[in-house]
Amino acid sequence: LEEASITTDIEKRRKLLSFTVIGGGPTGVEIAGAIGEMKRYILHREYPDISTDDLKITIIEGTDRLLRTMSESASREAREYLGHLMVDVKLETTMKSYNNNVITLANGEEIYSEMVIWTAGITGEPFEFIGGIPEMARGNRFVVDEYNKVAGVDDVYALGDISFLCNDDYPTSGHPQLAQVAIQQAKNLAKNLNKGEFTSKFKYVDKGTMATVGRNRAVADLKHIHLYGRPAWVTWMFVHLISILGMRNKLNVLINWIWAY
Repeated sequence: LEEASITTDIEKRRKLLSFTVIGGGPTGVEIAGAIGEMKRYILHREYPDISTDDLKITIIEGTDRLLRTMSESASREAREYLGHLMVDVKLETTMKSYNNNVITLANGEEIYSEMVIWTAGITGEPFEFIGGIPEMARGNRFVVDEYNKVAGVDDVYALGDISFLCNDDYPTSGHPQLAQVAIQQAKNLAKNLNKGEFTSKFKYVDKGTMATVGRNRAVADLKHIHLYGRPAWVTWMFVHLISILGMRNKLNVLINWIWAY
C-alpha cells in the first residue's frame, strides 16, 4: 500500500495491490476478511489517492464451498460477508503453480498476484527412524492409536497436526487439524505419562468451530447452536479472551480491544 501510494504508473499500482489467498478454511477466510476490511474501511482514509477498484483480493478454494469443515450455513454466511468486503471468491479451483508473480490454476487460467498467502494446509517433513518404520497417512502424518502412540515404532508419540487418529467418530479422514484437538491430546498424553501407565484413552470433545470475517462479522458452529454476525463475533472474542493466560493479560487485552474498537 505504501509503495502503491507513491507510484504514478497506474498499471504498476494495480499489480502492487493484488492479493490472493489460497485456501478457504477458517484461516484463509479470516485473512481475506482482514484485507477486505482494509480495502473497504481503511483505504480511503489512510490512502485517499488509491481507488478501491485498484485493490484486488481473491480467495481460491479447491472444494465447492468455503469453510468446508463447518456447517453449510456458516459457509454461505462467510461468502456473503466476504462479498460485502469486496473479496472475489473462486470455488472448485486449485493452484497449479506460482512463478514470476503469476498464479496458474488447474483449469489453465492465469492470475497476476503481487502477494500470495498460502492457507491450504501443510505437509509434514519426513525423517528416518532407526529400529522401526512408522505407519504414515496422507500429508506425512503419523498414524497413532487412542493413546497417541505412533504405529510401527516403540516409545514414540505424536499429537496435533502431525498425528492421524481414526475412530468411530472420525472413521476416514482422522481428527480435524485444530488447536483444540492438539490441546486435548497433550493433556491426555501428559496424564498417562505422569501415571506411568496408559489407561486413559483419548476422546475428543468438540467445543465448536469459529471464524471471523472482519469486524462485527463471524460465524460459529457451537455444540447446540449456530451463530453468525455480531453475536458470533462477540462469542469469538470472549472465547479467545478466556484462553489467554493470566488475569492481568486478560484485562490488558480487553482494554486494548475496547480502545481499538
